[in-house]
Amino acid sequence: MKVNFNFFKDIFLKINMIHFLEKFCSTKDAKFLDKLDEATKLLLIDTSYSCLYQKYGDLELAKIVLQYYGEISRISDTWVYSSMGSYKNISNSYQQLKRTGVTTIPVFLLPEDLQLYQKKFQETLLTFPEYLRSPTDPTLNINQRKLIYVLGGFAAFGNPASFHNHLVRALRIICRKRVLPLFQNITKNSFRKLNNLEMLWDRFMFRYKGQSPSAETWHRDVIPPNKISEWDEVFGGWINMDSKPQYFSCILGSHLDTKLSELKEGFAVIPKKDVSTLNKYKTLVEVPPGHMIIFPQYIVHEVLGAPAKNDMMRLFLGWRLTREKTWIHPDIPERVESQNIMKLPSGQLPAMYSKSHLMFYQNKEFSPIPKRDKVTLKTWSEETFIPQLVNSQKELIPRFLGSLKEYGLPLYSKYSQEELEMYKPSKI
Repeated sequence: MKVNFNFFKDIFLKINMIHFLEKFCSTKDAKFLDKLDEATKLLLIDTSYSCLYQKYGDLELAKIVLQYYGEISRISDTWVYSSMGSYKNISNSYQQLKRTGVTTIPVFLLPEDLQLYQKKFQETLLTFPEYLRSPTDPTLNINQRKLIYVLGGFAAFGNPASFHNHLVRALRIICRKRVLPLFQNITKNSFRKLNNLEMLWDRFMFRYKGQSPSAETWHRDVIPPNKISEWDEVFGGWINMDSKPQYFSCILGSHLDTKLSELKEGFAVIPKKDVSTLNKYKTLVEVPPGHMIIFPQYIVHEVLGAPAKNDMMRLFLGWRLTREKTWIHPDIPERVESQNIMKLPSGQLPAMYSKSHLMFYQNKEFSPIPKRDKVTLKTWSEETFIPQLVNSQKELIPRFLGSLKEYGLPLYSKYSQEELEMYKPSKI
């Protein structure tokens, strides 16, 4: 019988690799990692990322492996992705999300598809029934000034029609189809058996050229722990509806070894002493036109207070992976039925203006768009919104609006049961 020496050689090498791995696991001595062949090394790196991403297994060993091979570094109070290779070269969206905490997915596959939905976006804004408009130009208010839909440079809407119009519902359905392969891959590899996906409500954004959001230093967005189960994962992001790239500034890898349900709820700011250090490691992740960005809600990120160079369009999106079968917010069915404003993933309601506007600008003029017309909170309320939204005594609209039903406005078509199921945790 002819002996296949290569076969026995392969077995010997595998036995050797197991021996070195056992030695490393028992001693935590990284010198045994030098003995591993390339295939074993790559498998060990991938498994270690899975451990830190899912917070499962021997996390201490995983940290030793990834630091030894130069994949991650400990900076300040967080992990930073420091692999020599560019994150853009990681093979697929699942690996990008697992290792760096960010990935982008194409939503509109053809330029003409994006152009069509850009046109629909602009047309949809002109149909919102909560606003008073010039009879000759629906982009202007009744005083022939640029119609400002919401105050503040962030410019994310808080009117009920923005949550329930036919376009936003169609976009969410398209986005869910596009992200399904990614989340199916996550659940397939999940030690935590997070098999149910819930699509979360979030806002439309239309930011005029020159408007800028308030700058926010490095922080994590954290959902209240009582809103989720222990091992739930909540993802944020948006779809770029512009013809130019948009950007997300973050610390790649800062999602690793971080358990969402153990973070302090709200706006978890990074200590000032660590800001300058983190600035050296920030990455501007490009979101190409027609693409969607996805990241764990709690990744360390910042909001850049730069003025918009063009009119900007987005739809913010949220996703929850869970074992649960119930809505993240129990009152979702009632809000959908009356076509009310929807709670954000955090549980907060979307405001039409800030507390600062209410405190300082009720009668004091300011410019919602820099170098444009000045208004007060009262004049903006009266010249922008239909009478049933304006409090006749205070001469203001409320910070948080109600439902189309309570205002006596026409409702959009009723949500089908199939459509509603996409917003409820369901097996994928």
